[in-house]
Amino acid sequence: MNSRVLKEAQNNDGQVMKTINLLLGNSDRRINNLVEVAVRDVCYDLAVVECHRTARLDELTQRGSCGDFDLIIIAPGHLVLGLVRRNPRDPIEEAVRAIRTIKEHRAVPILGVAVPAEHELRVLMAGAENVFGAFFNVEVMKSEVRRVLNLAEKVEEPAPARSSRPSFTESLMRGFDRFKQAVGS
Repeated sequence: MNSRVLKEAQNNDGQVMKTINLLLGNSDRRINNLVEVAVRDVCYDLAVVECHRTARLDELTQRGSCGDFDLIIIAPGHLVLGLVRRNPRDPIEEAVRAIRTIKEHRAVPILGVAVPAEHELRVLMAGAENVFGAFFNVEVMKSEVRRVLNLAEKVEEPAPARSSRPSFTESLMRGFDRFKQAVGS
């Protein structure tokens, strides 16, 4: 998080949280929403997520290479090529080229989503940390986001120990039982 000014927020415990800048390269709104919700869920109460979206491959390459992002998630098959000077080729090949370009400029973790099975290896070889197919397990993706962002897994706090003092309802029921015993005798 170089020289960027962090927007500070506090979690429920009053601790200051850092800001995670996410670049999401995808034109499919359904996948965008699913991915963004998953990342926000992982970062809940640990960090604030600033999500930047783009549907164009040229913009993704430019912003990913120059911007200060903590995580880039790309759906190679769901990007519009944008302003490409040369003849448009295979969109997956252009996305692979974009990942390589970004990795040459910055050491940012990149995850691929909705990657066709036959192209997973190409995307991984280009520099993506992990890839997920069209139908991916959100929990597995959350685990991978946690890993690449170095975030601790949330530990469920145990339920508070029950006090030895009975609740109002228990006291009322006990009193009602005593009343029934007294009236019944």
